[in-house]
Amino acid sequence: SLTAFVLDPSDPTRMFAPTWNAVLKSTDGGNSWDPKTEGLVANQVVDTVVIHPRNSDVLYGGIGETLVVSANGGESWSSAQYGRGLGLGRVYAIAIDPFNPGTLYVGGLAAALYKSQDSGKSFTPLGFNTGKGVFSLALHPRQADTLLAGLNAGDAAIIKTVNGSEFYPVSAGLIYGGADSAYSAIVYAPANPNIVYAGTGHESNPDAKGIFKSSDGGETWRSINSG
Repeated sequence: SLTAFVLDPSDPTRMFAPTWNAVLKSTDGGNSWDPKTEGLVANQVVDTVVIHPRNSDVLYGGIGETLVVSANGGESWSSAQYGRGLGLGRVYAIAIDPFNPGTLYVGGLAAALYKSQDSGKSFTPLGFNTGKGVFSLALHPRQADTLLAGLNAGDAAIIKTVNGSEFYPVSAGLIYGGADSAYSAIVYAPANPNIVYAGTGHESNPDAKGIFKSSDGGETWRSINSG
């Protein structure tokens, strides 16, 4: 299955779709695709791919517990000299700070969220227990060091930082769906980042499933599942 879909903001005809054992790449607007596998771990799914906001030839990906990096537009990948200090069981989410391009945040299966300030070479854990893991990350498009993270945790489904290091829960209005529920998609509205959308699945509570909206920068939420 495809696990993500990424458009190159500098060239919308170039697209990437991570999948099992490969990152698919298109250079013609999605009409054709080539699987790129060089440097990736065999027989594992690539869970996520992000494009560097300052250099679109640099991409970061997660395959299993390994952070992989491409310096040639996704043609080949390497984990050498990257990811020191990560203690994740699986890399699910990567975010690159557009204001500080050497700063990366990485989350996944483990009770920690990690930050790098040397372009992903080394990481330190940030001080918030993320429960069963971090499944999505979203950086504010206009404010440096402001980040939302979607968790699988009953007491804090989404957490927020405004300084890049100290997090607090912003879960008012969200509904926890059970042990398999996680807010696995978060996105700021680009024209008005006070508006944020978050998506989740559910285990036992159907009211927890679907899309939630915030109009105050992710501080409080309401369900928008009509239809």
